Amino acid sequence: MEEKASSPLIPPPSEIDLEAGGGGDQLQCRICLETDGRDFIAPCKCKGTSKYVHRDCLDHWRAVKW
Repeated sequence: MEEKASSPLIPPPSEIDLEAGGGGDQLQCRICLETDGRDFIAPCKCKGTSKYVHRDCLDHWRAVKW
């Protein structure tokens, strides 16, 4: 089985900040731009509106990008 090198920009799953998408502010996925209320994660140290992404959007982006 081939192992991919981990990206230095994306921390391991144990370090990803999980955020619920139902707070007072409406969160938006920085990849799909949806505000559909699914759970968001903050996979990096970005701030503001660039901080949040859906896990499935991030997984798809990584699969296509790499």
